[in-house]
Amino acid sequence: MLSVGGISVVLGVLNEEDNVQELLDSFDRIISENNLHSINELVFVDDGSTDSTKEIIRRSMNSGHSYRIKLVERWQKMGMVNACITGSQQASNRTVIVMDSDLQHPLEAVPRMIEKSRGKSELIIASRYMKGGSNSWSPVRGVISRGAVFMSHIFLPATRGVKDPISGYFMTDVKYISCLFPYADSYKLALYIMAANPSISVEEVPFTMVDRERGSSKIVDKNFLFLLKYMMELIRYWRISAKIYARIVLRDFTKADYNSH
Repeated sequence: MLSVGGISVVLGVLNEEDNVQELLDSFDRIISENNLHSINELVFVDDGSTDSTKEIIRRSMNSGHSYRIKLVERWQKMGMVNACITGSQQASNRTVIVMDSDLQHPLEAVPRMIEKSRGKSELIIASRYMKGGSNSWSPVRGVISRGAVFMSHIFLPATRGVKDPISGYFMTDVKYISCLFPYADSYKLALYIMAANPSISVEEVPFTMVDRERGSSKIVDKNFLFLLKYMMELIRYWRISAKIYARIVLRDFTKADYNSH
Protein backbone atom coordinates (compact mmCIF):
# COMPACT_ATOMS: atom_id res chain seq x y z
CA MET A 1 0.00 0.00 0.00
CA LEU A 2 1.29 3.44 -0.93
CA SER A 3 1.03 6.34 1.48
CA VAL A 4 -1.53 8.88 0.21
CA GLY A 5 -1.21 11.31 3.11
CA GLY A 6 0.75 13.51 0.74
CA ILE A 7 1.54 13.12 -2.96
CA SER A 8 4.17 14.89 -5.03
CA VAL A 9 3.85 15.07 -8.81
CA VAL A 10 7.21 14.99 -10.62
CA LEU A 11 7.34 16.47 -14.11
CA GLY A 12 10.27 16.78 -16.47
CA VAL A 13 9.88 19.90 -18.58
CA LEU A 14 11.64 21.28 -21.65
CA ASN A 15 10.38 24.23 -23.70
CA GLU A 16 6.73 23.83 -22.69
CA GLU A 17 5.71 27.49 -22.55
CA ASP A 18 2.61 26.70 -24.60
CA ASN A 19 1.45 23.95 -22.25
CA VAL A 20 2.56 24.57 -18.68
CA GLN A 21 -0.17 27.07 -17.73
CA GLU A 22 -2.89 24.79 -19.09
CA LEU A 23 -1.33 21.94 -17.13
CA LEU A 24 -1.50 23.94 -13.90
CA ASP A 25 -5.11 24.90 -14.62
CA SER A 26 -5.91 21.21 -15.17
CA PHE A 27 -4.38 20.32 -11.80
CA ASP A 28 -6.46 23.00 -10.12
CA ARG A 29 -9.59 21.56 -11.72
CA ILE A 30 -8.92 17.86 -11.08
CA ILE A 31 -7.93 18.47 -7.45
CA SER A 32 -11.03 20.57 -6.78
CA GLU A 33 -13.50 18.30 -8.60
CA ASN A 34 -12.20 15.10 -6.97
CA ASN A 35 -11.15 16.46 -3.57
CA LEU A 36 -7.58 15.31 -4.20
CA HIS A 37 -5.90 17.65 -1.75
CA SER A 38 -3.41 14.92 -0.91
CA ILE A 39 -1.67 16.22 -4.05
CA ASN A 40 0.15 19.01 -2.29
CA GLU A 41 3.29 19.45 -4.38
CA LEU A 42 4.35 19.74 -8.02
CA VAL A 43 8.07 19.35 -8.72
CA PHE A 44 9.14 20.61 -12.14
CA VAL A 45 12.60 19.64 -13.35
CA ASP A 46 13.63 21.88 -16.22
CA ASP A 47 16.00 20.28 -18.69
CA GLY A 48 17.46 23.47 -20.11
CA SER A 49 14.45 25.31 -21.53
CA THR A 50 15.29 28.22 -23.81
CA ASP A 51 11.76 29.67 -23.93
CA SER A 52 9.69 31.22 -21.11
CA THR A 53 8.82 27.92 -19.40
CA LYS A 54 10.83 28.64 -16.25
CA GLU A 55 9.41 32.15 -15.92
CA ILE A 56 5.84 30.84 -16.14
CA ILE A 57 6.55 28.25 -13.44
CA ARG A 58 8.19 30.83 -11.18
CA ARG A 59 5.19 33.16 -11.50
CA SER A 60 2.84 30.31 -10.68
CA MET A 61 4.52 29.75 -7.31
CA ASN A 62 2.65 32.76 -5.91
CA SER A 63 -0.63 32.30 -7.77
CA GLY A 64 -2.75 30.82 -4.99
CA HIS A 65 -2.67 27.16 -5.98
CA SER A 66 -3.68 24.57 -3.37
CA TYR A 67 -0.29 22.87 -3.84
CA ARG A 68 3.25 24.16 -3.55
CA ILE A 69 5.41 24.33 -6.65
CA LYS A 70 9.13 23.57 -6.84
CA LEU A 71 11.38 24.25 -9.80
CA VAL A 72 14.67 22.41 -10.24
CA GLU A 73 16.74 24.10 -12.94
CA ARG A 74 19.37 22.42 -15.10
CA TRP A 75 21.24 23.97 -17.97
CA GLN A 76 21.37 21.06 -20.40
CA LYS A 77 19.13 18.24 -21.54
CA MET A 78 19.75 15.12 -19.44
CA GLY A 79 16.72 13.01 -20.38
CA MET A 80 13.47 12.06 -18.69
CA VAL A 81 14.88 9.34 -16.43
CA ASN A 82 17.52 11.69 -15.06
CA ALA A 83 14.98 14.49 -14.61
CA CYS A 84 12.43 12.35 -12.77
CA ILE A 85 15.03 10.78 -10.47
CA THR A 86 16.32 14.26 -9.65
CA GLY A 87 12.79 15.52 -9.06
CA SER A 88 11.90 12.56 -6.85
CA GLN A 89 14.95 13.24 -4.71
CA GLN A 90 13.59 16.78 -4.20
CA ALA A 91 10.03 15.64 -3.41
CA SER A 92 8.67 16.24 0.08
CA ASN A 93 6.32 13.23 0.12
CA ARG A 94 6.82 9.47 0.17
CA THR A 95 4.46 8.91 -2.75
CA VAL A 96 5.08 10.39 -6.19
CA ILE A 97 3.23 10.51 -9.49
CA VAL A 98 5.54 10.75 -12.50
CA MET A 99 4.11 12.16 -15.72
CA ASP A 100 4.84 14.27 -18.78
CA SER A 101 4.25 18.02 -18.82
CA ASP A 102 3.16 18.21 -22.48
CA LEU A 103 -0.55 17.42 -21.89
CA GLN A 104 -0.30 13.94 -23.44
CA HIS A 105 -1.07 12.42 -20.03
CA PRO A 106 -4.66 13.43 -19.16
CA LEU A 107 -5.15 14.01 -15.44
CA GLU A 108 -8.35 11.96 -15.42
CA ALA A 109 -6.16 8.91 -14.70
CA VAL A 110 -4.89 10.42 -11.44
CA PRO A 111 -7.99 9.64 -9.32
CA ARG A 112 -7.91 6.04 -10.60
CA MET A 113 -4.25 5.67 -9.66
CA ILE A 114 -4.86 7.08 -6.20
CA GLU A 115 -7.77 4.68 -5.69
CA LYS A 116 -5.62 1.70 -6.73
CA SER A 117 -2.82 2.84 -4.42
CA ARG A 118 -4.96 1.91 -1.42
CA GLY A 119 -4.44 -1.74 -2.30
CA LYS A 120 -1.25 -3.77 -2.08
CA SER A 121 0.42 -2.60 -5.28
CA GLU A 122 3.67 -0.65 -5.09
CA LEU A 123 3.70 0.61 -8.68
CA ILE A 124 0.52 1.86 -10.36
CA ILE A 125 0.94 2.35 -14.11
CA ALA A 126 -1.41 4.31 -16.35
CA SER A 127 -1.75 1.97 -19.31
CA ARG A 128 -2.63 2.56 -22.95
CA TYR A 129 -2.83 -1.14 -23.71
CA MET A 130 -5.22 -2.56 -21.12
CA LYS A 131 -8.99 -2.63 -21.62
CA GLY A 132 -10.29 0.94 -21.58
CA GLY A 133 -6.96 2.48 -22.58
CA SER A 134 -5.83 3.72 -25.98
CA ASN A 135 -3.76 6.28 -27.82
CA SER A 136 -4.31 8.49 -30.83
CA TRP A 137 -0.97 7.81 -32.49
CA SER A 138 -0.34 7.12 -36.16
CA PRO A 139 -0.21 3.43 -37.21
CA VAL A 140 3.59 3.56 -37.62
CA ARG A 141 4.17 5.05 -34.18
CA GLY A 142 1.72 2.54 -32.72
CA VAL A 143 3.67 -0.36 -34.23
CA ILE A 144 6.94 1.03 -32.84
CA SER A 145 5.40 1.37 -29.38
CA ARG A 146 3.98 -2.16 -29.45
CA GLY A 147 7.36 -3.44 -30.59
CA ALA A 148 9.02 -1.68 -27.66
CA VAL A 149 6.58 -3.38 -25.26
CA PHE A 150 7.28 -6.78 -26.85
CA MET A 151 11.03 -6.32 -26.46
CA SER A 152 10.67 -5.31 -22.81
CA HIS A 153 8.77 -8.56 -22.16
CA ILE A 154 11.64 -10.53 -23.72
CA PHE A 155 14.49 -8.80 -21.89
CA LEU A 156 12.90 -8.06 -18.49
CA PRO A 157 10.94 -10.90 -16.85
CA ALA A 158 9.45 -8.51 -14.27
CA THR A 159 7.52 -6.73 -17.04
CA ARG A 160 5.85 -9.77 -18.59
CA GLY A 161 2.56 -9.39 -16.73
CA VAL A 162 2.42 -5.66 -17.47
CA LYS A 163 0.60 -4.52 -20.60
CA ASP A 164 2.27 -1.08 -20.81
CA PRO A 165 5.66 -1.29 -19.07
CA ILE A 166 7.04 1.60 -21.15
CA SER A 167 4.44 4.08 -19.91
CA GLY A 168 5.85 7.32 -18.56
CA TYR A 169 2.79 7.90 -16.37
CA PHE A 170 2.77 6.10 -13.02
CA MET A 171 2.57 6.32 -9.24
CA THR A 172 4.94 4.72 -6.74
CA ASP A 173 6.86 5.09 -3.49
CA VAL A 174 9.72 7.55 -3.86
CA LYS A 175 12.14 4.95 -2.44
CA TYR A 176 11.94 3.00 -5.69
CA ILE A 177 13.15 6.03 -7.66
CA SER A 178 15.43 8.12 -5.47
CA CYS A 179 17.99 5.31 -5.03
CA LEU A 180 18.46 4.78 -8.78
CA PHE A 181 21.51 6.02 -10.64
CA PRO A 182 20.38 9.01 -12.77
CA TYR A 183 21.46 7.85 -16.21
CA ALA A 184 21.45 10.58 -18.84
CA ASP A 185 19.65 10.30 -22.18
CA SER A 186 17.21 7.63 -20.92
CA TYR A 187 13.44 7.83 -20.99
CA LYS A 188 11.71 4.72 -19.61
CA LEU A 189 11.78 5.08 -15.84
CA ALA A 190 9.07 2.48 -15.13
CA LEU A 191 11.23 -0.12 -16.90
CA TYR A 192 14.20 0.93 -14.79
CA ILE A 193 12.16 0.58 -11.59
CA MET A 194 10.96 -2.92 -12.52
CA ALA A 195 14.45 -4.01 -13.58
CA ALA A 196 15.92 -2.87 -10.26
CA ASN A 197 12.98 -4.26 -8.23
CA PRO A 198 11.89 -7.48 -9.98
CA SER A 199 9.50 -8.47 -7.18
CA ILE A 200 7.66 -5.13 -7.07
CA SER A 201 3.87 -5.53 -7.24
CA VAL A 202 2.39 -3.75 -10.26
CA GLU A 203 -1.16 -2.78 -11.16
CA GLU A 204 -2.45 -0.82 -14.13
CA VAL A 205 -5.27 1.63 -14.76
CA PRO A 206 -6.47 2.61 -18.25
CA PHE A 207 -5.88 5.98 -19.84
CA THR A 208 -6.04 7.48 -23.30
CA MET A 209 -2.83 9.12 -24.44
CA VAL A 210 -3.40 12.07 -26.73
CA ASP A 211 -1.19 13.69 -29.35
CA ARG A 212 0.52 16.95 -28.58
CA GLU A 213 -1.50 19.95 -29.74
CA ARG A 214 1.37 22.41 -29.30
CA GLY A 215 5.14 22.06 -29.35
CA SER A 216 7.09 19.04 -30.52
CA SER A 217 8.00 15.73 -28.95
CA LYS A 218 11.25 15.72 -26.96
CA ILE A 219 11.40 11.95 -26.59
CA VAL A 220 10.24 9.80 -29.49
CA ASP A 221 11.93 10.27 -32.84
CA LYS A 222 9.67 10.15 -35.87
CA ASN A 223 11.64 7.24 -37.32
CA PHE A 224 13.09 3.93 -36.28
CA LEU A 225 16.09 5.58 -34.66
CA PHE A 226 13.93 5.49 -31.53
CA LEU A 227 14.14 1.69 -31.50
CA LEU A 228 17.94 1.77 -31.60
CA LYS A 229 18.08 4.18 -28.65
CA TYR A 230 15.45 2.15 -26.84
CA MET A 231 17.38 -1.09 -27.35
CA MET A 232 20.49 0.46 -25.80
CA GLU A 233 18.45 1.58 -22.80
CA LEU A 234 16.74 -1.80 -22.53
CA ILE A 235 20.06 -3.67 -22.57
CA ARG A 236 21.26 -1.47 -19.71
CA TYR A 237 18.21 -2.42 -17.65
CA TRP A 238 18.60 -6.08 -18.61
CA ARG A 239 22.11 -6.04 -17.17
CA ILE A 240 20.80 -4.55 -13.92
CA SER A 241 18.03 -7.15 -13.77
CA ALA A 242 20.40 -10.03 -14.55
CA LYS A 243 22.73 -9.05 -11.71
CA ILE A 244 19.82 -8.92 -9.27
CA TYR A 245 18.48 -12.32 -10.35
CA ALA A 246 22.00 -13.77 -10.04
CA ARG A 247 22.25 -12.49 -6.47
CA ILE A 248 18.86 -13.99 -5.65
CA VAL A 249 19.86 -17.38 -7.07
CA LEU A 250 23.17 -17.31 -5.20
CA ARG A 251 21.43 -16.36 -1.96
CA ASP A 252 18.87 -19.15 -2.28
CA PHE A 253 21.56 -21.69 -3.18
CA THR A 254 23.70 -20.67 -0.21
CA LYS A 255 20.68 -20.85 2.10
CA ALA A 256 19.71 -24.30 0.81
CA ASP A 257 23.29 -25.56 1.17
CA TYR A 258 23.44 -24.23 4.75
CA ASN A 259 20.14 -25.88 5.68
CA SER A 260 21.29 -29.22 4.28
CA HIS A 261 24.11 -29.44 6.84
